[in-house]
Amino acid sequence: MGETPWMLAWLPLYFLGLAGLSIFFAVFVMGAVDFPDYVLFLVYLVWIASLGAIGASASIGMNALSIQDDITFDLTNIRLMSLRIALGALFGVVLTLPFGYPQFLEFLKAVWKPTVFYDPNLSVVTKQSVILLLPFILGFSTSLVMLILSQLVEAAQVFLGRRPRAAYMHPCSSSETNDDGTSLRPVARRRRKSGP
Repeated sequence: MGETPWMLAWLPLYFLGLAGLSIFFAVFVMGAVDFPDYVLFLVYLVWIASLGAIGASASIGMNALSIQDDITFDLTNIRLMSLRIALGALFGVVLTLPFGYPQFLEFLKAVWKPTVFYDPNLSVVTKQSVILLLPFILGFSTSLVMLILSQLVEAAQVFLGRRPRAAYMHPCSSSETNDDGTSLRPVARRRRKSGP
């Protein structure tokens, strides 16, 4: 692997094992009688954090293999790689947490008793798949996360009374204007009529 740290090779496998164990434990809990329901929520947190970390690890791996080019990323800096993986897990948790828990429970039920709970409806399966893979995608792409967060911040600012960014744009945004909205065309001046 050259100068790329060995952490990049074994860490995704660690998180993959953690995600698999969380699913196994959740299916075990669903079959048990006296386990409280909040245990499944904790399993869900482990699942989405693991998938976010796996996504971040995959992004780093793509940079290491030169498939994806990220000039700002130093593959020899272990602290930077650890931070990137932690941020991937954090983004996966924070941005998936409000949406995915019901789909996660339906997925667990289908794994637990497929003959009873599996719904072959394509729209249900598609929605469930997208939500279950969302933490991986958010962990993989920091630029996507930054875009989502900036849009959320702008929406909150507009909601609280700030004018949208588009309102600041000059109405004539063509190639005939500068960035500040002033015209590039010369101003035609009228000649004054001389005397009577």
